[in-house]
Amino acid sequence: MKTINFYKKDKLIFSVYAESLEDVLKSPLSYFPNYTQDVIITDISYQYPIYKDDTLREMTKEEKIRAGIDVQLEPGEIIKDRNLIKIPQPSKYHTWDNVRQEWDIDLKEVKRTFRHKFQNILLEKVYEDYNYNGKVFQMGPNDELNFLRVKSAIDIAGNSDDAGLIEQALKILNIEVTEEVKTGIKKAIKDKNLMAFIKSLPINWRLKDNSVAKVTFTDINNIYLMWILRGTAAQEKYTAITLKISIAKTVNELEAIKWE
Repeated sequence: MKTINFYKKDKLIFSVYAESLEDVLKSPLSYFPNYTQDVIITDISYQYPIYKDDTLREMTKEEKIRAGIDVQLEPGEIIKDRNLIKIPQPSKYHTWDNVRQEWDIDLKEVKRTFRHKFQNILLEKVYEDYNYNGKVFQMGPNDELNFLRVKSAIDIAGNSDDAGLIEQALKILNIEVTEEVKTGIKKAIKDKNLMAFIKSLPINWRLKDNSVAKVTFTDINNIYLMWILRGTAAQEKYTAITLKISIAKTVNELEAIKWE
C-alpha cells in the first residue's frame, strides 16, 4: 500500500492508501468522491508544494527563502533581503566560516598538505623501478636492503685473504664454486685483486616481473649506485620545493609549484 495525494494546485485536499497510483488514476471518484478534473493526483508527498507554470512541484531553496521558510544553507550561501546569495569558493582549500559568513583559509595547514603531496612524489621517485640494460629491477624499500647487503658483502669479501671463507660465502649465495672459481679466488688473493674478481662473478636476481636474471656483482653495484644518485637528486628537488612552499603567500603560488 502507498499514500496517494490529491492536490488542488498547491493545496493538499485529500490523501488515501491504495495499491498503486495507476489504480487511483483509473477510478479517482472511487477513492475521493469530491474529485474534479482540476485536481492533481500524485504519489509524491511534498513538504513545501508550489503550483507554478501549470506544474505542481517542491519549492526550490530560493522560493522557500522568499516565503520566509527556514532552510539549511550550504557552505558559501547567505541570505540577504530574503534572497539566496552564493559566494564562490576561492579554492578547494578554503573553508566556510558560519559566524563571519565568509570563506577562510589556513595557509599553514594548506602548506602542510602540499608538503605531504610532494613527500609522496619523493617516495615514488626514490622507489620507482629501474631499467638496467633492458632488465627492470624492482626498487622498493625491501629491495634496497638486498642491494645494501650485497654491497656490504662485496666490500667485506674483497678485503679478505681467506679463500675458504670466500668459497663458503659464494655457496651461500647459490653460486657454483667450480675448480676454476677456486683457482681464480686464490690467484686474485695472491695478486691482491680479489675485489675485481668477486665483482665479475654472476648471481641470480629476481626482476620486477618475477623472472630471474643472471647478473654480475658489478651490475648489482652499478644499480645500487644509480639508486643512491637518483634518490639524492630527488631529495634535492624536494628540498627546493619545500623552500618554495615555505615562502609562498597564496594558494595560487602553491598550486604553481610543480615537480619538474
